[in-house]
Amino acid sequence: MRVGADGVVTDARFDGHGCAISQASADLLIESIIGKPLEEVKKLNKESILELLGIELGPVRLKCALLSLKVLKAAVYGLHEASDSLVATFDESRVDFVEIAPVSELPNGERLFIEVGDKPIVIFNIAGQMFAIGDVCTHDDGPLGDGDLEGHHIVCPRHGAEFDVRTGKAMSMPAVVDIPAYPIQVRDGTIFVGIPK
Repeated sequence: MRVGADGVVTDARFDGHGCAISQASADLLIESIIGKPLEEVKKLNKESILELLGIELGPVRLKCALLSLKVLKAAVYGLHEASDSLVATFDESRVDFVEIAPVSELPNGERLFIEVGDKPIVIFNIAGQMFAIGDVCTHDDGPLGDGDLEGHHIVCPRHGAEFDVRTGKAMSMPAVVDIPAYPIQVRDGTIFVGIPK
């Protein structure tokens, strides 16, 4: 997004892939903010998006429609700078490592689905390195682990959101919120996953 010296939005673009609702919402939102003062853009809300779309939406599709507004608010308020600090890094004194399975049960190129407490988790073995993420897409709260793995990115099987399995970082729309990433330890041929205390 570009804002002129007078505080008016001169250009804005979204780069990403998503369902038809999220793409339509993004396109309409862009058209509506060009030429508007930044202070007016800050006042946009859920009702603004629904008015732009002109259709009624169920709860899941409403999340899709509001993604572009979340991204816009992040740009307006500078939240993109804060989101980098949300990438999962763990102080090992603040996690409990839970024994999961022998390494032999997770061959190279495979994934293992587990649940620790109320946390659905998927563990990947990529070229002998283990990575664990929450098995929930932040775009629609559906399962993520069955998606295609492209390098270190998992692609949501429903709407195409991508996440980095090393960090949990959301890499493309329609997701804008990171997923949990958990530290892995391999000790004596056994996989352990670190769960925050």
